[in-house]
Amino acid sequence: LNNYDCSKEYMEKILDLLFYDDKWKSGEYLEKRYASSLIPGVWETATAARLKSPAAKEKERHIPDYGKIKVPVLICAGENDTLKFPDYAQKLNSSIPNAKVRMFEKCSHCAHIEYSEEFNEIALEFLLNN
Repeated sequence: LNNYDCSKEYMEKILDLLFYDDKWKSGEYLEKRYASSLIPGVWETATAARLKSPAAKEKERHIPDYGKIKVPVLICAGENDTLKFPDYAQKLNSSIPNAKVRMFEKCSHCAHIEYSEEFNEIALEFLLNN
């Protein structure tokens, strides 16, 4: 992801990492994601919160003390997410008091897109009850 070269072929590789279901890796969705990535500033804005800047100096990653979180937390994760360690959601869950994990089967990194209706129902229920 850090080496995106603004080609449609590389965007296909990115979508292959993000999605389990092939319908999100080609066609209209690929064209939409590719076209939006070419708009000046869009790629940088979309990746700023998640990816390390190429100009950043190497440094030790700061890991927050998740045990200090005092509000309920819903962790949604894809069972087939190759961008995270397989036990990422469970480890995060065990480090946050009052956290709940919802794993999505046959799903990679983007449960909110691949299973949008189910995700929205779960999120709304969580928010309304917490």
